[in-house]
Amino acid sequence: MNSSHIHAPANAHPRFEAPPTKQQFLTSIILSAGAGVVAALCSSVAMGAWYRGLIKPVWAPAEWLFAPLQILIFALAGIGLAYLSASQAPAARKKVVLNWFWAQLILSISWAICFFILHAPAWAYTMIMLWWCAVFALLWTGSRLSRRAFWFLTPLFFWVTFASSLTFAILSFNVLRQASAGMDSDPRNRNSPAEPPIIVRKR
Repeated sequence: MNSSHIHAPANAHPRFEAPPTKQQFLTSIILSAGAGVVAALCSSVAMGAWYRGLIKPVWAPAEWLFAPLQILIFALAGIGLAYLSASQAPAARKKVVLNWFWAQLILSISWAICFFILHAPAWAYTMIMLWWCAVFALLWTGSRLSRRAFWFLTPLFFWVTFASSLTFAILSFNVLRQASAGMDSDPRNRNSPAEPPIIVRKR
């Protein structure tokens, strides 16, 4: 059988796929993992009385797990960035994908600062929902440039989805419920007892 008649599936190797250079690997991993280190430092600084005093769901991870997990996930995302940078896609198309990557990187640090440094769960939830949208857009557009990049970026999507759920749970347990309880305990918000009805008798 002539080997020239053997063809790989059409979707096995996208036409834009290209191997990154060593410089692209190192630069991308350092930049992305660096953002993970910044987020990890924010979480490490705040893992004190404030975080321990929060009401958290039973599935919240241990405090020591945040930092190494974030660094690992961002390092994997850096490998995905290397494949995106090496893609042979048109420059305008690649620029859009890379802009989504940098946008989600900035939003990830913003979430860490709002939550762990500023102790503002409401702002943190806003930031992480924007972060989730940016990661989703990155996966959606980046998967058409490099399938390998897609798989290296997938853990980031699962992480931001998990972190958004955790942020909302903490916001709900510690801010929204307390605000609701405060409104219920305010005597001005209590319904005054109904006055007895006035009965008019006909003569």
